[in-house]
Order: sequence, then structure tokens, then C-alpha cells
Amino acid sequence: MQTLRLVCGLAAGLALMLAGLLLEGGHVATLVNGSAALLVLGGGLGASIIANPFAHFGYALKVVLRSAKLPKAEADGAQRLFAAFGKGAFLSGFLAAMLGAIHVFANLDKPEFIGPGVALAFLGIAYGFAANVFVAQPLVTLARAKVQPVSKGVAHELRPVVRSDLAA
Repeated sequence: MQTLRLVCGLAAGLALMLAGLLLEGGHVATLVNGSAALLVLGGGLGASIIANPFAHFGYALKVVLRSAKLPKAEADGAQRLFAAFGKGAFLSGFLAAMLGAIHVFANLDKPEFIGPGVALAFLGIAYGFAANVFVAQPLVTLARAKVQPVSKGVAHELRPVVRSDLAA
């Protein structure tokens, strides 16, 4: 059910944002740029790899693909991975903007490239923000919801070792 809510929320959010763009006379094609997407997704993936053991990638797949609850350690690992991806993607969006600005400044002698270059620079920020808000944070919430409750009987099964146990 959580995954269905995630998909519906993503679809509704993106559809309404695109509708707002179209109502203002914008074009969907202006929001598509492969190099900005690669910078943002690459930064998010790189941050995830640096900040997490590879086992967390398996936990993340379980969170997304399985409806069953997961042990707390696995759900926590997936949360950390998704959070690292979101932070890396968000910050990489600003890196994309800086690289776009450098490209604009390198072409100041060509005024026809300034407008599209600035738009492209801001697109990197938009991609980073969208990757964090619409992908990473909902996945963190999904991982939190998949934590398996701890059995109440487990705590009672453990008993302290006393001196008489050691003497026997």
C-alpha cells in the first residue's frame, strides 16, 4: 500500500507541476536536458556509494520491491541510502548550476547562448531539488514504514548470567 501511495503521489505531483508549466505558456521540452540529469543522478548515486556499505543497496531494493516488513537494521540501512542519494542529488544540482554559469561566462561574446545557458544552469537545481523531494524523501518515508515490529517475547527470553550459572 505504501508503494502505491508513493507512485500515486509522484504521478499527481509531477502532473500538476507540468500542468502549471503549460498554463504559463511553457514547453515540456525546456525541462529536458541529459547533461543536467546525469550530473544530478551521478552525484546522488556517488554520494550513496560513498556513504553506505553495498549491503544497503540490497536493503533499498527490498524496501521498494517487497510489501513485507523488514528488520529494523535493514530498513535503517535503506533510509540512510535514500537520504544520502537525496542530499547528493540536491547538492549536485547546485554543482550543475555552477558549471552552467561557467559555460555562460565562457560564451559572453555570443549573446544568443546566454539565455539558454542560464536556463540550463537553473535546470540542474530543479533536477536536484526534484530528485530529493519527489524521489529520495518519499523513499525514506517508505523505508520507515516498513520497519518490522519487535516481538515482545524476545526481551523476556534473555536473562542475565548469575554467579550460580557459572559454577555449574
